[in-house]
Amino acid sequence: MRNDTRTHLSRAFNDHPYYQAPIWFGPPKPHSLAILKMHFARALIHGHALWWFDMWGGWYDDADYMSFMHRAREIMEDDREKNGKACANIAFFVDEDAYNAPTLPAEARKNAKWLRHEIGLMGAPCAYYLSSDFEAVRDRYHAYIHLIPTPTAHSTAIDSYAEAHEIPLFRVTAETKEISVGQLREFCRRADIPLITDRPAVVYENTKYLFIHAAEDGTLTLPRPHSGSYHELFTGERYGNVLSVKKGESYLFRK
Repeated sequence: MRNDTRTHLSRAFNDHPYYQAPIWFGPPKPHSLAILKMHFARALIHGHALWWFDMWGGWYDDADYMSFMHRAREIMEDDREKNGKACANIAFFVDEDAYNAPTLPAEARKNAKWLRHEIGLMGAPCAYYLSSDFEAVRDRYHAYIHLIPTPTAHSTAIDSYAEAHEIPLFRVTAETKEISVGQLREFCRRADIPLITDRPAVVYENTKYLFIHAAEDGTLTLPRPHSGSYHELFTGERYGNVLSVKKGESYLFRK
């Protein structure tokens, strides 16, 4: 996994208008560190390799970023056995063939863009697949989220299987006008999928680690840790199951 995460040190490559767009500039250092932690946690928890890509130099030229990466490497090296098992109960399917359809509606592209944001904040881990993966993984999950910008043979097969086997299905089509975090959280409740947080947040989880990225200021209530406390791997601090958080903070816990 390539992580070209922008930081407060990211600068425009040159003065061409293309390189003046916000995408090329990162947030202040505390938020940059939180985003770096989020990207690292996703790779760690999903069992991916990763590297940080300093696109044209200087993005990470700071002692705090270097300290973060040093600690991240230690955590990754300690996890060489990769004995954390996936524990997502929801599978998200997207059909790449649908995006090649010449008649794909503009509204469908808009829904596809925003759905990623809403899923990310629903407070439950989710596994992402292409529709062509469906037969290989369909029995691992208790519910499906299905992005259908335009119908294809794969999308029809998924819908038919879910209906025949009474598997909860959240469908997003070109006709879907609105998708909210609240709708997705209610879908989880109806499908008996446990929510990790009682408020919207980015959540990654396996049987060994739990990651939380706060979407808003407030208090987050998590499941009670089996060991009695959550151990934050970057700071060394220990927490109970109630966190007082600020928007944009990230926590990587060993359970």
